[in-house]
Amino acid sequence: MTPIISIIIPVYNTGAYLQRCIDSVLPQLPDKSEIIIVDDGSTDGSSAICDAIASPDPRITVIHTPNGGASHARNTGLEAARGRYVMMIDSDDTLEPDRIITLINRMESERLDLLTFGIYDHLNGKRQLSNVSDKPYGIVSGADYALHYTIERSPCAFIVRSEVVAGLRFQEGVIMEDYSFCLELYERCRRVAHTPEGIYHYIIRNNSTSRTAGAEADRRRMDSWSRILQHMDSLPWSDAYRPAARRWIAHYKLEAMKQLGHCRLSISERLRIRRAMRRAGTDRPGHPALPSLRASIMRLMLQTAPSSIALWLVCDLRRTLTRLLIRR
Repeated sequence: MTPIISIIIPVYNTGAYLQRCIDSVLPQLPDKSEIIIVDDGSTDGSSAICDAIASPDPRITVIHTPNGGASHARNTGLEAARGRYVMMIDSDDTLEPDRIITLINRMESERLDLLTFGIYDHLNGKRQLSNVSDKPYGIVSGADYALHYTIERSPCAFIVRSEVVAGLRFQEGVIMEDYSFCLELYERCRRVAHTPEGIYHYIIRNNSTSRTAGAEADRRRMDSWSRILQHMDSLPWSDAYRPAARRWIAHYKLEAMKQLGHCRLSISERLRIRRAMRRAGTDRPGHPALPSLRASIMRLMLQTAPSSIALWLVCDLRRTLTRLLIRR
């Protein structure tokens, strides 16, 4: 029996939140469905919690793996998924009630490959609906979506037909692995739509991987940016999709360069990372960056080491002054 939908939930030391996540999914899950929990080598007792949650319900499968990061856990879930459709949920997040069937029905009735939706961001007790602006009103191709609208950066922001995602995997060994995965996914889609309705509850925790501060976290983040950009640039994009791919590679590179100027690393480390990122596509002839003044100025400033050092020193001075003002 082929399940209607596979829900993939990676878990790493989030046992305290997992039951809440599962409780938001199970009541609205069709009978012919599956939940795949991938325990990514947890060390806080989450492994036992996963097994306890799965034992009374045959729809829930737990896969225990050595710690390999979020990319490895999601890839493991994709390889095990058997459903007609696939959704991903982070174990510390939840879904809005009674929405899965609605999403599946629209996927079926409109023969969609991908359906994106609104997200509720939760931070410090406040909730805000996001991921609803700069989206198409009707059905478009993945190439048109990526060229003219804002694509997703998280696999938790959509439901996808399993045939479309078959063989597609997350880049392992990096953080922000979602960016490349989502950019590749849109190239495979012929029919994509969006609903502004809030479906997913994103619980922002200050100790999450993407929000961790400090020099070591900055170093890992910037090295990941370098590897992600080089990976994106190496992919054999089709002629029809290449303009959209170049648009987003340039966009991500600009974002990475901005973060590089504000990170807590030495000038020599930042220059090393800058050289690696400059090799990624958008600085090569025939691959222009975003046609905006801000992007042009940033690219010009980063062409030479002296300009880069001057820019970073200004950023460092600004950050130091800000800290002093806050202390007062």
